[in-house]
Amino acid sequence: MSRLLVTGADGFVGRHLVRAALAAGREVVAGIVPGGADPADWLSAEESVRVEVVHADLLDEQALARLARVECDAVIHLAAIASGGD
Repeated sequence: MSRLLVTGADGFVGRHLVRAALAAGREVVAGIVPGGADPADWLSAEESVRVEVVHADLLDEQALARLARVECDAVIHLAAIASGGD
């Protein structure tokens, strides 16, 4: 079984990826910006208990250090600002 760290896990694509990874039997660590949508809000109860959450703003050096300490087999980086206006 592989363990995935998904940054931007609570975004549009991230939510679909987390669900697919769980369905494929993967362990998931969800990197979510502080104040972002908790997996319990967008996953089923059975799925959300299988997801480890790390709240981290990628612009914060200490938060990046926390993410760097996450033991995982792969990182899928989806954290971004999707609005051209922003």
